[in-house]
Amino acid sequence: MKSSILAVGTELTQGQIVNSNASFISQKLKNLGFETVAHLVVPDERSLIYNALEILSKTSELIFVTGGLGPTSDDFTREVIAKWCGQDLIYDEPTYQYIHERLTSRGVPVRESQKQQCYFPKGSKILFNSQGTAHAFYCQKHLHKLFVLPGPPKEVLGLWNDVEFILSDWTAELDSILNRSWDCLGMGESEIAHLVESALVDSKITKGYRVHYPYVEVKLMAPHSQLHLLEECTEILNKTLMPFCVAKNGQDILDRVAPFLSSFSSLQIQAQWAYVSILKRFAKYMDRYGGQQKISVLNFAEDICADLTIFCYEKENILYVEFTEKGVMELQTCVYPAFLQSQRDRRESYAAEMILLFLLKRFER
Repeated sequence: MKSSILAVGTELTQGQIVNSNASFISQKLKNLGFETVAHLVVPDERSLIYNALEILSKTSELIFVTGGLGPTSDDFTREVIAKWCGQDLIYDEPTYQYIHERLTSRGVPVRESQKQQCYFPKGSKILFNSQGTAHAFYCQKHLHKLFVLPGPPKEVLGLWNDVEFILSDWTAELDSILNRSWDCLGMGESEIAHLVESALVDSKITKGYRVHYPYVEVKLMAPHSQLHLLEECTEILNKTLMPFCVAKNGQDILDRVAPFLSSFSSLQIQAQWAYVSILKRFAKYMDRYGGQQKISVLNFAEDICADLTIFCYEKENILYVEFTEKGVMELQTCVYPAFLQSQRDRRESYAAEMILLFLLKRFER
């Protein structure tokens, strides 16, 4: 079953906000075995919403629509959906009672315009929105199934369990798509791709690549019915990419380092360069794991005042990491030349990842 996502909102087409709902929904659908084939964004304009539904219906049986369910004059998604489905809009009194109680309990006046949120296409299943006043709904047009959700991402998240409950009726019949991935460090995209294509030259498994500096991600995708072929290719790439692979299947190396970092009450990193990239990575660790220890990232200083101190510096285009108690160890020649100013960001993110990788290798010994 192929799916598409239509986001409605002039604030999206004008670039005021990013369409994070499409990313969230696509990931959730992939995990359930649905294939998302299109993301489409249109402004608050009736004809464009209608035309977008016509376009998506040609390639997708399952369509998600987000946005345009509010109480203002530019919220008319439900009207367009009803027209497209050939159904009348039916007033739902319990929805109005919910809106009335939610607003009055917060001291907010209930306007007449709130009633437009209480209409749903005939035959729809209303999905209760505990995070806002705009209930979602599920409806059908012949073989097409539509989920119409509010725009705010927090509300989409709050509704997802109900959405997934309905989707679960169909997942047993799907030949779900399986994914394997490798995050590689130390070679460029074309070189990594050459290794992969050469290793899997006769394979029919779908391959993909994604650069997210400093990593090159290699992806394999196959339906569950071809699991045996996917496993064969996975074994081949495990060997082929071993010298460059840092993490697999979406794992962050930070997650592997975190248990070891938590054993230190204080950590000091003295960086000759790549200061900002290193700081961001360890700030992410603190945010994700709520580490209580004192972590400081600074330019070279004379004072050493931590349980563990790491020195990061570069010499003749080679990165070095030095522990106070272990001496100097050469890590790897940097793949981004120092004389290219345009690659500065890549070099700095590369240095930050190499520190984490060095920590992991040291702790796992």
